[in-house]
Amino acid sequence: MKNLICTLALLCFLVATASSQFDWKTTGGPFGSGSSLLFSNETYAFIPENDFLYRSQDGIHWGNIERNVSEYMFVHDDTLINIVKEKTSGLFRFQISVDDGDSWTVKSLPNGIDTYGDVIMCSHGIYLAQGPKARRYLGFLVCS
Repeated sequence: MKNLICTLALLCFLVATASSQFDWKTTGGPFGSGSSLLFSNETYAFIPENDFLYRSQDGIHWGNIERNVSEYMFVHDDTLINIVKEKTSGLFRFQISVDDGDSWTVKSLPNGIDTYGDVIMCSHGIYLAQGPKARRYLGFLVCS
């Protein structure tokens, strides 16, 4: 019994000292972003949350871009791709920015896409998974 009490006291002491090593500070980022997705390129970190796109160069100072976004996002260099479902019409829209989110081009997705999953871009096109667990992929090029 004495060993059990000593072990519990030691564990309590270790837990108390381990948690005191963290110095958490509020950085002005998204509220409650414990389950957020984080995307990044060489310049910025991006968090899509609550109909805003949060952006930071240093992880300390965050700004938000008032753009309706979803977690289905892809970032490469200064290009951001996002697929979002409009609340009013229920249609899916493809959004692309080639300047780190400062300006956006919005296009309609091809007919037949009634759900979406992951999105990715490469040198020969932009590919969209048809549903979150899809095995069938739809590829298309974005024309300017």
